[in-house]
Amino acid sequence: MIVYADDMDCAGRFLEDEDITWKRTVTPEDKGIFRLARRIFGTSDLFGSTIDDGGSWNYLFIAKSAPESQYDILIELNRKNVTLPHGILCLAGEGLKFHGFKGRHWDSPEGNIYLSAHFAPNIPVKNYGAGFMILAAVSVIDAIDNIPGLSQKAGIKWVNDILIDDAKVCGVLAHTIAEAEVVTNAIIGIGLNVETTPQTEPTVFVPKASSLNEYAWGQNFYTRGLLFNLLRRAVHENYLTLISGNFDELLNRYRNRSNIIGREVIIHNDSEEDIPDEIGEGRVVSIGDNLELYIEGFKDPVKRGRLALK
Repeated sequence: MIVYADDMDCAGRFLEDEDITWKRTVTPEDKGIFRLARRIFGTSDLFGSTIDDGGSWNYLFIAKSAPESQYDILIELNRKNVTLPHGILCLAGEGLKFHGFKGRHWDSPEGNIYLSAHFAPNIPVKNYGAGFMILAAVSVIDAIDNIPGLSQKAGIKWVNDILIDDAKVCGVLAHTIAEAEVVTNAIIGIGLNVETTPQTEPTVFVPKASSLNEYAWGQNFYTRGLLFNLLRRAVHENYLTLISGNFDELLNRYRNRSNIIGREVIIHNDSEEDIPDEIGEGRVVSIGDNLELYIEGFKDPVKRGRLALK
């Protein structure tokens, strides 16, 4: 995997287990990678290296501070028909203009994981709209499960939040570009609070934010390097599961780690108001193949909206 970074110390925090020799490098010749590097770093004065990633990923970009969302940059370049290769990872030490679902602000202080990944499968993918969102959420669950003391602690709050003890530690995003059923490009985003708990105002949708180190026990301290290593492997393995036609396996894992099935919830509409209008409330019975909710007392499945735990 080819690595580009604008700050060796920052990059070293994410690659703490790697033996890396950095060199001053020029912007790569590949046109897509050239444009991506210029958008992410705004400069050609970079450090470069390579690490053995077992063939899972081809490029890794690490920016100390990102003035805009790397997830949005990947989407924008795809929309402009810039050809980006498969297997790109983008990391930021901190950032501005980061966001969650529906563009909602995501606080992004230093000490956490802000990861975007680009795929170019160019094959039919079953249920790809829900599939890449599920891939992102399940990969975070897998990573947290592999941390000492946190196995089976995390759950998924519909549709894209990861909670521990009903406190939000992570949000995930997914965007796909397809022609018929052939997915040409897909981007996922993961914002995972590891070392720093954002100072956010509580809402009915996110009553509390937290970070993984609030749950550390004994002498444990969970680092960005540990989580990045676990995440990049989990994302790759779950991507292979998805494109091999095993969407149902990922869906079942998503359902099994849902923290809303069987619980009373309140559904609000999807407006951008601080407290959108309430649609109704009831007990969640199940989650459908496209992540729609089946709720007691609702005539139709809920396909969109904002969910609050009752």
